[in-house]
Amino acid sequence: MSLFTENLAKDPLSERDPAEFLFHVRGVGGVRKSTLLRQWGDVARRAGAVTAVVDEGDVHGVVQSLSELARQLADETGPLKGFDRAVEQFRREQQAAAEPVPAEGAGGAEGGASLSSRLVSQATLGAVSLIPGASMVTAMANPEATAQGLDRLRAGAGARGRRGRARGAAEVSRAFVTELDRLCGQHRWVVLFFDTWEQTGRYLDGWLRDLLQDAFGSLPANVMVVLAGRDELVEREWAQLRTVVVDVPLEVFTEVETRALLATRGMTDPGRWKRSCSYPWACRCSWSCAPWPGRLVLQG
Repeated sequence: MSLFTENLAKDPLSERDPAEFLFHVRGVGGVRKSTLLRQWGDVARRAGAVTAVVDEGDVHGVVQSLSELARQLADETGPLKGFDRAVEQFRREQQAAAEPVPAEGAGGAEGGASLSSRLVSQATLGAVSLIPGASMVTAMANPEATAQGLDRLRAGAGARGRRGRARGAAEVSRAFVTELDRLCGQHRWVVLFFDTWEQTGRYLDGWLRDLLQDAFGSLPANVMVVLAGRDELVEREWAQLRTVVVDVPLEVFTEVETRALLATRGMTDPGRWKRSCSYPWACRCSWSCAPWPGRLVLQG
């Protein structure tokens, strides 16, 4: 708590002692990483920051994650109109690029044409004029080649659609950075929390590294990012950013610490610390319990 509070008081542009902007809280399940993030969020807001948080329930892709972050920021600051327009444009382009995919795939088991393309090539030979290098005579002599050509055209269109979606997601990211820049001009800090990084990182790890390296525009100095997850960051992928990561490992309690903590709640049962397994969440459960003959009963 002191580490984070003191960092909020620093100047991110100071040459002598600049504020840190990337924290990684890590530890085993039950060590209370999410609890710490909530407490850090409270501290940040009291310091005048605007905050937003996503976890595995919010994250199934970059655009969806950004939309949830933007929604929370807008609740504190007002609409993010530029970002909203970019998301709406992205969704329109995504719908326009969507094409039905034949159930049997692009080709048969032996590399032949798909059934739908065979039907098209047989029903309308005029379609071969769209296929580079094919002629009407070729189509009549070899309708299978015509159908395979249609499959190649479909595959190319699908690939262009995927590239278009990737470009669209990048545009949404650039719009998000533009909104961050605007908010950072109005507030001391904008703090983005990413919880359960072992799950959310599957979708956002590469995107976040790009964001921090200004791939979508210059990220303001007073944007702070906090990750929380069970695992260490992958060294190979995070090598370029390793020096700016503030590692915050959370450890389970020792036996002595567990005994001392439970004793503050009047619990001196020698076996209680073993039942708590030295995990903070288990200790919390223990002191929420009242003794009962032979067992523990949760109160409330």
